[in-house]
Amino acid sequence: MKFLFSILFIATSLTATAQAKILVGTYSSTTEGATHTIDLQKDGSFTYEFIEELPEQEQKRLLGKGNWTSTQRVIIFTTTEQDLNDEYTIDLNDSKARSTWKSPLSRSESDEKEHIIFFRTAESDLKNLKLYKQ
Repeated sequence: MKFLFSILFIATSLTATAQAKILVGTYSSTTEGATHTIDLQKDGSFTYEFIEELPEQEQKRLLGKGNWTSTQRVIIFTTTEQDLNDEYTIDLNDSKARSTWKSPLSRSESDEKEHIIFFRTAESDLKNLKLYKQ
């Protein structure tokens, strides 16, 4: 019985680790003079950058940081009070994004790039935003 539980635990751990490796990387999107970039690190931390460049206006740059975890294909972002300061002002706490990638076992000929889509966030600019993996 202990052996069965050990095998089950190891299989679950390997699946979670493999999924996290797939998600690690930089995701970005540029639309109408605005660039959104989020970098998911191996250690479970993230940085977010928003840059807006409009004609005849000064560049607007906002930053955020915190930690991320994943459950199945959902990425959960957390930001604590220690993550927020004068430089890092974007609070992505309790934001969620759905990740989409092609399975290595898939034989379909779809060319859609890996991406994440924010579906729950307090930041209205991020709602339904699709960021493509670089």
